[in-house]
Amino acid sequence: NITAVGGITVTNTIMRVAGDGGAVNITAAPQIVDGTEDGQIVIIKGTNDTNTVTLDEGTGIDLVNDLSFTLGNRDMITLVYDAVDDLWIEVSRADH
Repeated sequence: NITAVGGITVTNTIMRVAGDGGAVNITAAPQIVDGTEDGQIVIIKGTNDTNTVTLDEGTGIDLVNDLSFTLGNRDMITLVYDAVDDLWIEVSRADH
C-alpha cells in the first residue's frame, strides 16, 4: 500500500501497488526511490480501481510526453533506471 509522502521503494522486478486507504497521487520526492544500478527495470502494476496510484512527470520520473499515469486494477508501467541522470525512464504503459 502506497502513501502520498512515502512513494515507492523498488524491492522486486514486479511491484503491485494500491493507494493506502484511497486514491493516492505521490508527492514524495523522488516518487520512486533511486534504483540500485544503471539499467534496472521495474514493472509497476496497479491492483485496485478505487485505491489508485498516480505517477507524475518529474521528481525522479521521466514519463512519455510528460503525461501522468494512474495505476488502477491491471494497469502497468515499465520503467528503466538511468543512474547517470538519476531518473526512472518510462519504457511502456498499459491502461486496462
